[in-house]
Amino acid sequence: MGQGACTCIGNSLGANNPKLARRFLSVLSKLSAAISIIQVIFNISLRHTLTNLLVEDDHIAKVTANILILQQILGIFDLG
Repeated sequence: MGQGACTCIGNSLGANNPKLARRFLSVLSKLSAAISIIQVIFNISLRHTLTNLLVEDDHIAKVTANILILQQILGIFDLG
């Protein structure tokens, strides 16, 4: 999504249309934030189910579920 955003904004700036570039930036930033929030909510709400699908040991599944919370919280700040 980042490459598509850069392409749209770059093409708009190359066409000497900074208003359209600002609009692309605004829309794509909001869309990216919304997708990230949905992903975080999904992963945190299903963390036990996801870890139990991958790990059979209950202790390791609990630890992995707790680490998944931290990963998702830190992932909010990953804008790449």
